[in-house]
Amino acid sequence: MVEDFNGNIDSEKIKNETSNTVNQVRDSIRNTNIRADGLETKNFVKGMFTNPIEKIKEVLDDITGKTLKFAIIILAVWLVTILIKRLIGGVFNISTDNAILSLFKSLVAPVLSIVVTSGAILLLNKGNRKSLTTIITAITIANVPEVIATIVSLLNYASIEMVKLTSPIGTFCSVITIVLTFCTIKYMSENDDGKAIKTFAIVEGAYLLVAFILTFMGIYI
Repeated sequence: MVEDFNGNIDSEKIKNETSNTVNQVRDSIRNTNIRADGLETKNFVKGMFTNPIEKIKEVLDDITGKTLKFAIIILAVWLVTILIKRLIGGVFNISTDNAILSLFKSLVAPVLSIVVTSGAILLLNKGNRKSLTTIITAITIANVPEVIATIVSLLNYASIEMVKLTSPIGTFCSVITIVLTFCTIKYMSENDDGKAIKTFAIVEGAYLLVAFILTFMGIYI
């Protein structure tokens, strides 16, 4: 829990959650076998096409840390795809310093998107028994459609006409990500629809507020 019985935020517990998450991510990266874990991640993502809700539940119920490795690999693929897009798009046509800063902002955006959403969920779920690591893992998995949309958008560089295909695909994937995020919140709320809808609305509101603030720094999540 990150709140006391009065609903006040327990900053010490938040620090501990953050520290534990950083340590678990670091250890998972060290212990990741790219070939074996990559294959498992591929199969996991395939399973999301047939039963995405069960996969989200699997993540939230996982106590082995296996799905954290999946999330790390998925995020890595997302970031590499963004990097490729920026390089193809000619990011280094501007000065080197500005190009590096622009690349950094592009790569940090999806990470911030996941962290902001996860942090808001953690703070709003009173009596939440899920760790920050588990929530971040689930939200990363929920963003698989966004990762797919980013990969598909590479087709835009083949022909401008491809936008007619990639744009609706991107919109559809964004909707699916929103639905999966809601399902994550609902499952954490023990399938209480009223609580889940309220929490989801506040999380999305907090996300949009942070997103607006970040635009002043040139970061778009």
